Amino acid sequence: MKKTDIIIAGIFICLLYSYFCSTNQLSEARNISNIQALEISMLRDSVKTVVDKHGQMTFQVASADIEKKQLKDALELAGYDIKKLREREVEYRRINALLKARLEATGSIISTVRDTFTVVKTDTILFQTVDSSTNGFLSIFDATIQNQKLDFSYRYNVNLDFFQTTKKNKTTVSVMLNDPNAKITSANSITVTHKKKFYQKPWVWAVAGFASGLFIAK
Repeated sequence: MKKTDIIIAGIFICLLYSYFCSTNQLSEARNISNIQALEISMLRDSVKTVVDKHGQMTFQVASADIEKKQLKDALELAGYDIKKLREREVEYRRINALLKARLEATGSIISTVRDTFTVVKTDTILFQTVDSSTNGFLSIFDATIQNQKLDFSYRYNVNLDFFQTTKKNKTTVSVMLNDPNAKITSANSITVTHKKKFYQKPWVWAVAGFASGLFIAK
């Protein structure tokens, strides 16, 4: 190998070492920034509401992007117990995304109240029944009124559609509900970003290009 080649190789190695050092520093800074962004999102707990021309609402949540190695800390910061996740057969290491949201629905139902009675041994017990009713989402059934107390069973059904989009390294989760009287009142989201594979890293191609250049120069 020529002396000039050795000098060039030495300079290249120094530059490569400097690149590694700066990359590690940037990575550590990014990790801290990601956790801080997650903490801020937990405090803000903000949801953006988008209304289209038909009055349909979409609820958008800005997701905090974290690396795989930060996942455990991020989950605990979000209030999840790793042990309890395992008990529910959720392997936290395999989690790619998380959305934690609170749903609220309001509305009204009109039903008919009917007077009736029942005889228990020799006692006559007066009470009222309420006809089963539904507004298409909330259903009330087996309702009775006795001693000024209302007792009933209910069922609530709503469709939730989730869409995750990424733009300029910013991840957003959009939620659509088919109940016009329902809304997402608070939410937080976490998205796990995956590291580039070995051959996708720029320094690999830099080394390959440098080696090829030396080979051609010979």
